[in-house]
Amino acid sequence: ARRVIAMTQTPQPPAAPEPAQPASPQPPPTFWQAAWGIIVRPQATLAHVCRERKLAWGLWLLAFFSLTGALAAWAIPQPEIEKMLPIPGRLFRSIYAPVVLVATPLGILSAAFGYHVVARWFKAQGTFRSLFAGYMMAGVPGVLIVPFQFLPLVAGQAGTVAATIVSAGVTIWVAVLDVLAVKINYNMTTGKTLAVFFIPWLLLLGVVIIGSIIIVIFTVMALGAIG
Repeated sequence: ARRVIAMTQTPQPPAAPEPAQPASPQPPPTFWQAAWGIIVRPQATLAHVCRERKLAWGLWLLAFFSLTGALAAWAIPQPEIEKMLPIPGRLFRSIYAPVVLVATPLGILSAAFGYHVVARWFKAQGTFRSLFAGYMMAGVPGVLIVPFQFLPLVAGQAGTVAATIVSAGVTIWVAVLDVLAVKINYNMTTGKTLAVFFIPWLLLLGVVIIGSIIIVIFTVMALGAIG
């Protein structure tokens, strides 16, 4: 009887596996995490910044670079320049610092706008806001220059040489990241990205050269008329 009961029992199907729990989404990186990411994972970090259009981060960096540049212009003497001026050096630096404070953001915004105009001329897709965010985050290594700017105050000529070397190296580093930010933001080929990066500067150089020639011509004509 037990054999009959055992034979007539219906086998139970195996228990269905429990559904996998979805992975919890990773929180978005903070500004400081993104700043470190620019150093160690620049491509992924710039892609995130451009995609999310982190405008506030860009504005913070713009204010930081403008303020530190103006402070350095006011605090650091320029003996080679100041000895040729008819005014005291401290007065010159007091005038020069506000100029730097205004010229720094204007220069950065003008460069970013120039890249955007040329990129759109190439029919590239991307917004100025996302470019500005990526362009400013690409400048994060420039923070390394700030302490070296003040090194001449304590180390004299040796500090000036060290600051120059560090500034040159970091400037090249930032330029490479700038090109990468343009490439990522507009999803362009390397060739078009380099064209977008260099065309505004070549146009600016042409304007400066032509303007200088015009000034020289008018100066010579004016001196000839006076003579």
